[in-house]
Amino acid sequence: MKIYSYPAAKFETNITRFTLPIRALAFNPSGTVLAAAGQDEGIRLINVSDNKVTSSLKANDGFPVLSLAFDPQGEYLASAGADGTVHVWSISGGTIVETFKRIAPKVDESNLLRNCVCWRPDGSFLAIPGIVS
Repeated sequence: MKIYSYPAAKFETNITRFTLPIRALAFNPSGTVLAAAGQDEGIRLINVSDNKVTSSLKANDGFPVLSLAFDPQGEYLASAGADGTVHVWSISGGTIVETFKRIAPKVDESNLLRNCVCWRPDGSFLAIPGIVS
């Protein structure tokens, strides 16, 4: 994974390597931590100042993570998997604090369609794509 400046698009640094494709990235609100997830089902939290992986999160539900979003305070990270399950993680504890089982559509991880999650700027809502019935 590489970091580029914007808008100059100048290469800055390599962050870390993944053996399988990366599917989702998100910076925390202060820009000090980058969350990265991919085909290997895990989420890595990377300290941007030294490019070190500070923790790895894994839900053990067997599906790749397709979307990541930090809450506005940087206390929680939401992840959406290919099976439609959304987890909310405590950053300080590295644990799942909430799980919404198959609340979003199940999608093929190779498809361009993604289950994206997004926090409202005040943190009072988490937007999740719904299942069409």
